[in-house]
Amino acid sequence: MKVKDENTPNNLSIKQSAFIAAFIAEKGNVARACVVAQIDEKTFYRWRKEPEFFDALFPGFAVAFDQG
Repeated sequence: MKVKDENTPNNLSIKQSAFIAAFIAEKGNVARACVVAQIDEKTFYRWRKEPEFFDALFPGFAVAFDQG
């Protein structure tokens, strides 16, 4: 079940949005982003197969890796 509020982009859950923010903050480190977002890594790998999540995550790659 996806828990949402009006501040989450697209149709992402609060946890998915939290992961994307953590992914950017952790400069693309999936393991650390999962800890920060309080999800299991398996959850991330399941989510990345969802088109809406992947589309929201993809711009995060550029931001995460541009932080140097």
